[in-house]
Amino acid sequence: MAITLNDNIKINAGKPSESKYLSTGNTAYTSISAVNAAIPIAERYIGLTVLIDSGATTIEYWYKAGVTDGDLIEKMYNTIIPIGSFVTGATTLGYFSGFTGIQTLPITNLVDSNYSGNYNSLYNYYYRDADGIISISQPHDPFLRRGYVKSTIPVKSWIWNEYTGSSNMVGWILVDGNVSQQIGTFQNGVTYYTGASEVYTETGWTTGTSPNNGSEVAFSTITGSLTTGTTLTIGGRPFAFMEHNDLHFRTIVSETPTIIGVRDDSTFIYLSANTSNNIITASNGLNKVGQNVRLGGTITGSTIITDSRVSPSGITYGADYSASFVPRSLVDRGYVDNKLLTSIGGERIFKLICQPSHGFVANCVIGWSGGTYNKAIANGTYDGEILGIVSKCYNVDCFELTQAGYVTGLTAVLTMNCTYFLSATQAGCLTTVEPVVPNYLSKSMLIATSSSAGWVLPYAAYVISSGFTDGGALVKSVCLPTSPTYSMINSDFFVGVSGGSTVILPSLPKCGMVVSIADIGNNAASFPITIVGSIVGCTSTSQIDTNSGSLSYIYNGTRWNVFAFSPVLS
Repeated sequence: MAITLNDNIKINAGKPSESKYLSTGNTAYTSISAVNAAIPIAERYIGLTVLIDSGATTIEYWYKAGVTDGDLIEKMYNTIIPIGSFVTGATTLGYFSGFTGIQTLPITNLVDSNYSGNYNSLYNYYYRDADGIISISQPHDPFLRRGYVKSTIPVKSWIWNEYTGSSNMVGWILVDGNVSQQIGTFQNGVTYYTGASEVYTETGWTTGTSPNNGSEVAFSTITGSLTTGTTLTIGGRPFAFMEHNDLHFRTIVSETPTIIGVRDDSTFIYLSANTSNNIITASNGLNKVGQNVRLGGTITGSTIITDSRVSPSGITYGADYSASFVPRSLVDRGYVDNKLLTSIGGERIFKLICQPSHGFVANCVIGWSGGTYNKAIANGTYDGEILGIVSKCYNVDCFELTQAGYVTGLTAVLTMNCTYFLSATQAGCLTTVEPVVPNYLSKSMLIATSSSAGWVLPYAAYVISSGFTDGGALVKSVCLPTSPTYSMINSDFFVGVSGGSTVILPSLPKCGMVVSIADIGNNAASFPITIVGSIVGCTSTSQIDTNSGSLSYIYNGTRWNVFAFSPVLS
């Protein structure tokens, strides 16, 4: 029975009150087996405490619930720890810190081609846990693994799996959809392998390799790396500080809720922008109304900015306005500095002209006739005004016409220091040969200063005359029309026609103007030639009715007066 003492016991020696607490020699036991060997079961009791020094740690053990060898356990808390009041290291807060490099896994060789394609690495660490739920953070082994997503339709994912139900195995699997949008949900996996030797169990992927692993899931050459780029940190900002066992978080607030919205799910807080019909103004002055706006960067190459409100649809930037202009094009600084400002400075006079399917090329001589731009010719038949030279063709509908001044970039091979004239043999062409045929035009167009540049001359053309005077009036022109009716112009002097023709005298002649009309077909006796005009005697017509006959008229300021007649030749 227990011994009753009236007071406590004082131990003089430096030993514990329970002699079994230490081993022989007043030292700690070396192991659990050493305790059980030294203390017989008969001397043990529930609550007996001993000290064990394993060499690494010194810890108390006790026989908590029994006295057998298996009942000796480490002496710990005697109550259940309130785990709900503690924050553990497993708390991730959606956090990621790593490099910005993107790795691409080209997955092929699949029975279902919907799963074939390029899978790009995500930033957070995703896995399918033991209950089939898509989760973030570290799985049960010590390796963090990013998820991979094929963003082309249909969207699929490549993810680490720990769910072993439905004959699944631990390893990488394919999942339908984007795992970054499936956190907290159960997702079925597609394995494409059956044996354990075919399961991908890699912790990461090596750039430049083409894994196969014996399964139906094969890889083409892997590109990109997860250890390149700059350091990227995601998450952590909402966390403010920890006080005892409490975590304190900041509240996320949008100062512009109509532009930047805030929403959340069980894992993330999302910030999203929707411009709606708000105006966003960039620092460079760009204003954009509507959705899908991107600010910053440099426009290079041929870029189409589409706007359904304009016609033709879209505004084109072609990197060099002067080389690839189309209607409603954007201009670059080079064009403004080198082309536009130079021209405004007085180097040349030019005009941009748009005429559908104009058919011109650089160096063409262009005039205006019949309500359209067309090629001029110097053979006396061109009924129009010569305007200038085509200095640039942008496309089939637009060209640049230089009317006067210095022009460069001509495509024809010119001879330096030569004067070029409008051709009398080929419409729209330049030639160094000046026309000399009477009634042809002499129109100097260009003085070449190099093989591709020169001065466009603004001089008027003149009609080439026969060159003799013989003491009388200068013969300005000789007209031999082929049509049965000919309307004279003020520069006509002599008109020769065949019998049966009609000649209309100039309608607005100068006083003293002299013209002659003659039968050159030698058949006017049978087929009289009719001359129409305001003639003295208040008549409107007169006739030549003798073979090879002629009539000469002088204008008295009001009417035409016949002053010479040539009868039949013998």
